[in-house]
Amino acid sequence: MKSIKGFTVIFVISVLLIPNAHAAHENAVDSAWLVTPVEVDGDITYSNEWSDANSIDMVLGTNYGRSPPFPETKLWVKNDATHIYFLLCIKYDYLNYDLRDKAFVYYLIPDESRNIIFSDKTVTDQLGDTYDLFNFSGTKWQNDIDGGGENDVEGMGHFDGIFYWFEIKKPLSSQDGLDWSLNYGDTYGYADSPIDTEEHLCIGLRDHSENYDVQAFIQVTISSPETRTIIPVGGTVEDIPEMEIIKPIIFRILVCSVVIILATILARYIR
Repeated sequence: MKSIKGFTVIFVISVLLIPNAHAAHENAVDSAWLVTPVEVDGDITYSNEWSDANSIDMVLGTNYGRSPPFPETKLWVKNDATHIYFLLCIKYDYLNYDLRDKAFVYYLIPDESRNIIFSDKTVTDQLGDTYDLFNFSGTKWQNDIDGGGENDVEGMGHFDGIFYWFEIKKPLSSQDGLDWSLNYGDTYGYADSPIDTEEHLCIGLRDHSENYDVQAFIQVTISSPETRTIIPVGGTVEDIPEMEIIKPIIFRILVCSVVIILATILARYIR
């Protein structure tokens, strides 16, 4: 018993000392492999457009998600071989609606001194104008086009009187050297505080009239083709071994043979 207890203590200590061990993220979501194409129009265009995506419920907030207001939000995520897709549904007071309000997602990598060594941001307004940004200084972003890159993101949104809806489509890797590069199976966004020295992945809404952001830290794991799961209508079909097919036939033949033999014996006995 003592040896078991000693082993348990050693195991627990070793786990605590493992480098790069991360606690579970509050807003973690596994991106699903895209089955249904997305029409980036800021709305659920057809009933199954986002039925293949994984989703999480969360709340946004000012002060990097830590201060009110705290609008209830649902996020769907999926990806294919070239792009990642976000659908954002934010419950918002209609009195605060503004056509100039925009959705965004950004990714930052700080060093141990909290200096930003990489940054990438996508912004979309409700009418389909998008901004592809990089080189965050701490207060300002630079446009990819000004840095020799391209604006290769798509987005659009609308307000239905209760919810803001935004769709965003962004390359997993744009190859222009200014955007993120996301790989199958990898997880991005371990920070849950602005002072964390781990990579930041945030999504949210820019309230233009109030001049503040409501946002939340998220964590996304990129899907791969191997994780794609499609269940055909009526269920799956499995291969059945030949013996499993023959067994019922043999059983029926045996039963019939026994019945015939018994009937023959009974007939002779009656005579």
